[in-house]
Amino acid sequence: MKPLLIDDDPESQLIVCAALAEEPEFVVITADEGTSGIAIAKSEKPDLIVTDFVMPDMNGVAVLRCLRNDPDTADIPVIFLTGSDKHEDRNRMFENGAMGTISKPFDPTCLVHEIKTILPTTNEQYFGGGDGLTSTNTCETRHFEKINERPSSGKTNCLGEEHVLRYRINLQIRIENLESAIDGLHQSLPFAVKTVPSLAHTLKGSSGMYGFGEISKAAGIVEGCDAKSIAECAQKLVELLKQQVLPEDDRYNVSVLVAPPDNPQTRKILYAEDDDLTSSVVKHRLVREGFSVSHFSNGTDALHAATTSKSDLILLDIQMPGMDGFSVLCRIRENPDNIDVPIIMLTSLGKEHDVVRGLELGANDYRTKPFSPTELIARIHRTLRSEE
Repeated sequence: MKPLLIDDDPESQLIVCAALAEEPEFVVITADEGTSGIAIAKSEKPDLIVTDFVMPDMNGVAVLRCLRNDPDTADIPVIFLTGSDKHEDRNRMFENGAMGTISKPFDPTCLVHEIKTILPTTNEQYFGGGDGLTSTNTCETRHFEKINERPSSGKTNCLGEEHVLRYRINLQIRIENLESAIDGLHQSLPFAVKTVPSLAHTLKGSSGMYGFGEISKAAGIVEGCDAKSIAECAQKLVELLKQQVLPEDDRYNVSVLVAPPDNPQTRKILYAEDDDLTSSVVKHRLVREGFSVSHFSNGTDALHAATTSKSDLILLDIQMPGMDGFSVLCRIRENPDNIDVPIIMLTSLGKEHDVVRGLELGANDYRTKPFSPTELIARIHRTLRSEE
């Protein structure tokens, strides 16, 4: 599968590409402005396009219109990444043919999930389609047992705790899209009449697969509603979704929830980072590597955790609320119990005097943003090996 990412923000590009690079079936191509994105879409024929909403040369809706008006690109599915929470902006996206929208800041795994929901062939690969599966909406759950090494936690699904948690995060995206489409129904916008049943159809299949039978049933009702009752039924579906969506406080800490807690050999990493996007990528990669992660979004809490519990390695951002990373580093090194704990600085401050200061205060390594998550993992393993 060949997705195209159109985004002028280098760090956002890095985060999305890092998330997609973990999926072997994806070969990502990128463009840093709308004009070049349109040209690449025409020449490369991507399977799906992920585009930013606000870009210097033209906004994402203008890009989408150009794509839809060209026969060569008219049928390519498009997902928006947007910082706008206005229903009218999302309505414009859907009116012009968007398949979905994801709000910033976002968990990159939600984007991967959304792409796999939209692309049926990718779903087959991800969910074990080698057995002749043609649709994840109609498969029996036994087909999914082989992708899950951990037993189901009591729900009527075979996808396991981590997959269910990821799905609950992704429900927030469904809620936002449904609410925008319902708003379109109230305004008698033509796109909404097709968008609401389409969103309900996706929910009917996926929620049943993940063990949320009540949502699946309600989505099926919405899909079959007539024009008079569809808005009311869709609103009831939204209320059901809100009951299952993962709480805001936990949304960027799923890695901690699914980290293996009972293995005494699991290496413990204390991670201090206030940026949601960066922390979600790093935490996901660390847990995939088998680490147990404790994440803090401010320096004060990170310092308290470092002085009250033992970690095998500490990752520190510098620019954080409460206490900056340099101060945290200095205070950690003042504690005799933490004099030898390895510390890696991960920050956007890349000037020579910043690097020198970090190393002089006792950091074992200093990496600047944007960074390669794969390289970061390699450096963590190397640092831990050197301490053995």
